[in-house]
Amino acid sequence: MDLGNAQLEWFSYVPVFNGNRELPPEEQLRLDIRRMRSIDRMDQLSWGEEGAMHTWRDQTLQKYLQDDDVGPLLRRVPTAILVSLRQFTENTRNFENFVIDGEVQADPVEIFFHISASLLEEGNLLAEINAAIVRAAVLSGDELKNFKGQCDGSRPLESTAAPASSESALPSAATPSATSAG
Repeated sequence: MDLGNAQLEWFSYVPVFNGNRELPPEEQLRLDIRRMRSIDRMDQLSWGEEGAMHTWRDQTLQKYLQDDDVGPLLRRVPTAILVSLRQFTENTRNFENFVIDGEVQADPVEIFFHISASLLEEGNLLAEINAAIVRAAVLSGDELKNFKGQCDGSRPLESTAAPASSESALPSAATPSATSAG
């Protein structure tokens, strides 16, 4: 029984959001997602400890906390949103065609700030990306192989039951590729 792919670390993901996969490849939103290991998921359990996310925010987001407009708002962001922000920033990279205010954006924090305004809306881009992160983390062995091809649209999305945790009960389509960090 194949229990996983320890070599797979990063994979390319093309969101389904807003018909993105029907666009010409050079116009598609695309990013790399890190496939979290079991130890990464275990570490996430500590994020709920008293003050853990505020400590992370204060250490990691200093540039934004010092901004006169963003800082006060960021200090009031609920812990659940900080968890989502941390998961997004630590597990994404190489953003392609993410244009904000006419400029290509590659900073995951800036992207999160601009696409998270509608967190509770059905079909939200951020929810889709975070669901893909979680979905890829819980797949192993043959499941992971069967999921391959869906991230870039080369295979149709399969109707799969969402994992039991509420954080991943969102529409997702993640597909690992041979992209790995070296």
